[in-house]
Amino acid sequence: MVVSAQSQSTTYSAFQSIAQLNFQTGQLCIIGDGAISLAAGCILSGGTQELRIWAPKQKSGQNKQLPTEFEVRARGAHSVGIRQKTSFSVTSDDCKTAMGSAEAIVIASPATEYGVLAKTLAPFLKIGQTIYLVNAPVAGGLEFSNRIKAINEDLQLNVIELGGLFDQARIVDNVLLITGQRDKISMCGNSRNETRRGLEIANNLSRELVPCSNVFERGFSEVERLIRPALLLFAVLGARGRELDCISNSINPALTSVVASMETELQTLARAFKCIVHNFFDTLNDFSGAEDADCLDQALISVARSLLVQSLSPQTSSDSIPVDVAIDILKRDVCETLVLISELGRLSRTPVPVINSVIQLASTVSKTDLEKQGRSLSDLGLLGFDFHEIGELINA
Repeated sequence: MVVSAQSQSTTYSAFQSIAQLNFQTGQLCIIGDGAISLAAGCILSGGTQELRIWAPKQKSGQNKQLPTEFEVRARGAHSVGIRQKTSFSVTSDDCKTAMGSAEAIVIASPATEYGVLAKTLAPFLKIGQTIYLVNAPVAGGLEFSNRIKAINEDLQLNVIELGGLFDQARIVDNVLLITGQRDKISMCGNSRNETRRGLEIANNLSRELVPCSNVFERGFSEVERLIRPALLLFAVLGARGRELDCISNSINPALTSVVASMETELQTLARAFKCIVHNFFDTLNDFSGAEDADCLDQALISVARSLLVQSLSPQTSSDSIPVDVAIDILKRDVCETLVLISELGRLSRTPVPVINSVIQLASTVSKTDLEKQGRSLSDLGLLGFDFHEIGELINA
């Protein structure tokens, strides 16, 4: 298995206890030598499998010394949870050597890097291999497949989207510190057959793996990606200085109303594509650890800090976030998720005025035309399809 991620990638929220993993599918190779990719490898291997690292030449030296131990902590915990020795064995800058005869490849990079990764990996991929996209945005699997087909249309792969593995990973005093835990992880393949073929390895990630009917349903269930832009937008608009001190202070009845309206629009859009999407409150409780919340605003307060931790680089403190960093996260979330949802709304003639407003306000705040920069149907290889055809494709 190959694991890919970059050190500056978005951090991810979700992983099952190391003790519950049972990796049995051949050698595990990590692409990229940053904390995010190293953490993904440790979790997937359960700390027992030897890990091979592919560090591109321009990235080699990023971490001059690999951590000797890794530690897993639950979200908000200050005491040690699980601590084990790392099993990094080989570091190579040769992609072919690193991939070898890997049965599966796990990519933990943002969608903006799918194109570069596809070009790098395509010459060494083999027919029938399985690609796992960790913390994939809505329809990330369709986009990655489209990138691969543009290079080699005869290369048939199984592409599986997964939720995240953890909140944050960083290296402290030569220890890889992994924080944040989810009880459930969503997954879905580009087709139902691909989903079935991907279940064997994906089951190692969680005892409560949640297969979805299609990639839109899985993407629409990643509520954190949908509500984080609204939360950040309110925080940035209300900021009085150059830093955001306490993101939960931005949560008020007006924000809750905006989020509830986004939920209504998303559920209407989901029905157009024959998806079933649970309400935001239930999803935040089930997937994001909104414990002891009995209403949507309490759930938002409960998960607000973790929503930002997932998107911060390991070097940035979540206690005081620079406004420009918050705007960068806002731009990324809007471009990766909301712009595509807006286009799906136009295609299916489903009004999404609140989501469109968030996009427009985010564009104004960031002084960037995010609608032009965002992911589109052409990125998924669906330009020219009507929404009935897309519905048939994703439900195949």
